[in-house]
Amino acid sequence: MSSAGANDWQALTKLTGGSRFQIERVRLVDEDIAIEGRFDLPPLASLTAEDQVFVAAFVLGIVRGGGHTDLSGLIAVLPWLLYFLWLFRDGFGGRSFGKSVMGLQVVDVDTGQGAGFGASFKRNLPMLIPFAPLVAAAQMSRGPRLGDGWANTRVVWKKHQGRGPF
Repeated sequence: MSSAGANDWQALTKLTGGSRFQIERVRLVDEDIAIEGRFDLPPLASLTAEDQVFVAAFVLGIVRGGGHTDLSGLIAVLPWLLYFLWLFRDGFGGRSFGKSVMGLQVVDVDTGQGAGFGASFKRNLPMLIPFAPLVAAAQMSRGPRLGDGWANTRVVWKKHQGRGPF
């Protein structure tokens, strides 16, 4: 982006005074191309110019090592943090990314509603036991897996409500 373009962006940010706005048309002058439609700005664009500079410096500091930054503690804890968050993966209305792609959903047996974070935690907690994922994989062809009993959940195929996925 040229210096003039950056100044235009800052002027637009000041003009809106922090209010939300949408872009409805973009025109690339040099290529004589216009794109019409409603475009929401990315969340970073809603920050002030000073905050955007701070975020950029922070990210670059982490990526480049920041000179004296010691990330060994973060690197040691990060796998455990990710594994802990993995326990809650079905808590988004009963859908993890993979289940959404495959048209599956974890539901509460009694209500039929998508599982929440508590049920997801209970359902996935047995996977911390060594070799439990192998047992669960073998068990899936026969119905609900070990954690489904604890959480009172089951996996359903959203396309065919009455049938299980396997």
